[in-house]
Amino acid sequence: MLQWLDVLNSRRQVETAIVNYVPLLYDKRIDAQRRRSAGMAEGGCYHLLTGYVRTKSRVGRGQVRTLRSVYFDTHFIEALKHGQVYFIGINFGALQHVRDEAANSH
Repeated sequence: MLQWLDVLNSRRQVETAIVNYVPLLYDKRIDAQRRRSAGMAEGGCYHLLTGYVRTKSRVGRGQVRTLRSVYFDTHFIEALKHGQVYFIGINFGALQHVRDEAANSH
């Protein structure tokens, strides 16, 4: 789970972040002159997280399992697979790897 300890508090933090991030909308505006000169048609509204689904199912007597699925913009995911950070038609550059804090403390 994002290389965090799999504890209840971490799960709650992730849940809160996802629930707060899903409704964010990015409105990319390109002025008309730039759109014509570059042949651009990629202005518009975008979501980085395109969905968050929680499904509950019974797994035994009185036990309920909650499965969670997070859906990201497909272009963003494809770029990550190639080591790039790309969203709403903007290439933010190479993916930066963050080293483990525990390894840095030794």
